[in-house]
Amino acid sequence: MNEIGDYRFYDTRTEMNRLAARQISEFISYTLEKKERFSMVLAGGGTPRAVYELLAIDPTICWDKVHLFWGDERFVPLDDARSNFNMVRESLLIGVHFSLENIHPVNVDLETVEAAAENYELRIRNFFDEQVLIPEFDLVILGLGSDGHTASLFPGTAALEETSRLITIVETPGLPPKVPRVTMTFPLINKAKKVISLVSGEEKQAVINYITHHEGKFPASMIQPDSKDLIWYVSGT
Repeated sequence: MNEIGDYRFYDTRTEMNRLAARQISEFISYTLEKKERFSMVLAGGGTPRAVYELLAIDPTICWDKVHLFWGDERFVPLDDARSNFNMVRESLLIGVHFSLENIHPVNVDLETVEAAAENYELRIRNFFDEQVLIPEFDLVILGLGSDGHTASLFPGTAALEETSRLITIVETPGLPPKVPRVTMTFPLINKAKKVISLVSGEEKQAVINYITHHEGKFPASMIQPDSKDLIWYVSGT
């Protein structure tokens, strides 16, 4: 059995979104009582969007002290409909006054996806400016795919075995055209102080049921933060 994780199940996605947004807001406020900035890693996908929309209208969040990063990104222009940055822009950034220095997307304007990954890892290390092997984000938000992937850590890809890099690239499975992605690795995700995974849809219930009772098989099973502070918000709708 996977002993790491607090699993919270909800009848509706609306209820799940509301309570997840409240948890995130309260954790931001709690952390900022103790230090001057908050580092948050965002997920792409449809499920997190509604949570970001709720956060955008929360008057209690001190956004000028929050720094946003992306757990993964497709190597497409930031205004592309497939871009995770673009989704966050539509759901969160346009509703909140952010300083540009607080927003840290993957630089997809570089010539290659390899260069983008190397650049993102360097920028993350420079942000924390600490002589540590793996930096510690305050919060990482994740989603879950029906194949058990999280971030862009897909089944059967070499990214699952990465132990030294913070950021790596993934050639995603599926039919052409395949779009390469930049993704955070398990060592970086699992170093976060808190990890929240947002899951909705009946097709993902089997994945969750397996994760709660078994080790391995699905990439999401490898989300095991050192802090042991992992919350799964799960809705069947």
